[in-house]
Amino acid sequence: MIFSWFRSRRRRRLLEKPFPESWLKILEKLHFYSRLKAEETSKLHGIVQILASEKIWSGCGGLTLSDEIVVSIAAQAGLLLLGLPHDYFPGTDEILVYPREFYDPRSEELLAGQAHVQGPVVLAWNQAKRGMARGRDGRNVVLHEFAHRLDMSDGYADGVPLVPSVDAWARLMKSERENLLRTVEAGRKTLLDPYGAEDPAEFFAVATECYFEKSNALKRERPELYRALSEFYGWAPC
Repeated sequence: MIFSWFRSRRRRRLLEKPFPESWLKILEKLHFYSRLKAEETSKLHGIVQILASEKIWSGCGGLTLSDEIVVSIAAQAGLLLLGLPHDYFPGTDEILVYPREFYDPRSEELLAGQAHVQGPVVLAWNQAKRGMARGRDGRNVVLHEFAHRLDMSDGYADGVPLVPSVDAWARLMKSERENLLRTVEAGRKTLLDPYGAEDPAEFFAVATECYFEKSNALKRERPELYRALSEFYGWAPC
């Protein structure tokens, strides 16, 4: 209780400070920033301030962290929280950033991002920058990995975040993922990244990327999926 009180007090004091002008210039370079409403912009500023202050940010593989790296990643992750009741991604105390794709010894693959149930979010800066610059291709590693963190809020990476009706959510996501899988197997072009057909957790992360980056197309082509994500995230990016 005492720790929670001190944390709330610290956050209030932090949010009372003016948003740094140099950070504002970084946000203005992000493709989505100019499309936000005034209330959303104000919320995002606060989220960026808290994430930048409270999380442990570590440069790996020779990368030297800069305000551009921290602020732009925090802003992209913050998009997911604008309409949600949240506590700034609890369970994620550290964010590790590599200059480029990093080797994962467990999968023996080069990865652009990785999220852990209890542990850091790991990102490749070259891919995070790509997501900053290309806002309409439906791929954004920051959105993807922090969507995993929302999914893991109940302790499981199963594609089912904290939603009012778990059974209804799971049925819809299963149906939508099977639809994607059939389209991929038929060799047809897909709106969602085909990687989403891998498993329920990846489907939720991929669907989140599409919701924020191709919202109009998702609303038109997969209306039930769009509606479910809109109800979960609490605001519509289109």
